[in-house]
Amino acid sequence: MNEKRKTINDKRIALCAPCLALCAMLYVFCPEAQAATVAGMAKKGEKYYKSGMYDEAVEKYDEALTKKPDDPVLHYNKGAALYQKGDFMSALRSFLDTLSSGSEKIEKEAAYSVANSKFRLAESAEKTKPQSAMPNYQEAMEFYKRAMELDPLDQDAKFNYELTQKRIKALQEKGKQGQKQQDQQDQQ
Repeated sequence: MNEKRKTINDKRIALCAPCLALCAMLYVFCPEAQAATVAGMAKKGEKYYKSGMYDEAVEKYDEALTKKPDDPVLHYNKGAALYQKGDFMSALRSFLDTLSSGSEKIEKEAAYSVANSKFRLAESAEKTKPQSAMPNYQEAMEFYKRAMELDPLDQDAKFNYELTQKRIKALQEKGKQGQKQQDQQDQQ
């Protein structure tokens, strides 16, 4: 009796193998099937992001990007999760990948996010090597400016632009004071 069951199961498996092969071929050759999976991964990434589970969100966006590597929205969302984790350099790379998307809305968001990432990198550098922060602050200003060009009503970009200007001026003043002190020490 056990022998019959095994034979029946073997036949079922033999009948399922072509079905599985067909499903695999549909997935590989049918963009709609891949899109559904990418959309599902992106949705999970978004769910993780909203729950504050940024590592998991990055993993899901990375999975989706293996299927759709040129998707600017996936790159942007991954960048947002990386930014929330405090990984500003990796976030910057993801945001930069979205700048040439061809979509003005995405470019505006990406320019603003690149600027924020540059600002955070500068802020971090300022703690240890103040003058090394200057290039990132200057680049942040350029990207805030671009965001304002794409959306002149963006008050956040305007505020951040002005804040970055103040940081640059303060850093320049600090540099002048430091140079003055150095000159005085050299004279003694």
